[in-house]
Amino acid sequence: MDQLLTGDGLSPNDIRRFLTRIAAIAVNSAMDSSAIDDSGAAIDTITALEELKAAAAGAQAVLTARVADTIRGQRRDAGIPAARWNTGIATQIGLARRDSPHRGTTHLGLARVLTTEMPHTLGQLRRGELSEWRATLLVRETACLSAEDRRLVDERLCADPPPSPGKATAPSSPWPPGWPPNSTPPPWSAAKPAAPGTAASPSAPPRTSWPTSAPCCRWTAPCASGPPCAATPTPSSPPAPPTAAPATRSWPTCSSNAPPASTM
Repeated sequence: MDQLLTGDGLSPNDIRRFLTRIAAIAVNSAMDSSAIDDSGAAIDTITALEELKAAAAGAQAVLTARVADTIRGQRRDAGIPAARWNTGIATQIGLARRDSPHRGTTHLGLARVLTTEMPHTLGQLRRGELSEWRATLLVRETACLSAEDRRLVDERLCADPPPSPGKATAPSSPWPPGWPPNSTPPPWSAAKPAAPGTAASPSAPPRTSWPTSAPCCRWTAPCASGPPCAATPTPSSPPAPPTAAPATRSWPTCSSNAPPASTM
């Protein structure tokens, strides 16, 4: 176990000294009078510390999965019944992370999914490109999928490197994934109209927009977003004849406000 934790000659105490030094350097740099007006450097430091947190969370996930497998293997070799192989592991993980046993169960489940079914998400987490909270959301929202579908989601979302900070990448196609390629693109597509006086590219799909009225609208008033709907009567249309209200039966008026007594 000690060999597992030390890794490449880096002991837990070495990690603690490293973290203390990093925190001291960051705080001293921020409190320096010459760096008070340099907000850009402070923002970059915050970003670097966030990447450090994400990388540490990825390392914790790998170590958590390995510790759980090691304890299970030791208990299996010792002849302990299989029903007791996982007993207390989540509690130890929670104590190691200074959390409750319930949170330890969450950390253990997250580590197992990341290491066995979502390697691309784990890779971005260990590189500091994805926060632990976002990795938790990916694991939580794919819990209803099979292992094969989960790996497919992991590959499509996290296999490619993320874009540079502050830069957005335009989609290569105006059609979203799964949209028929030969059909009209959705109105939220990235297709742009041609500039005035220039011909549109023959390969560019036609630009569409949201309809101003819905043919299936059942409101009796014109739509606020456009002309009256197809089902809305126009001013030239004759008004519908009034329908007679069905006859209703009411109690006779009396001073006691009670129903009359039946007479035989």
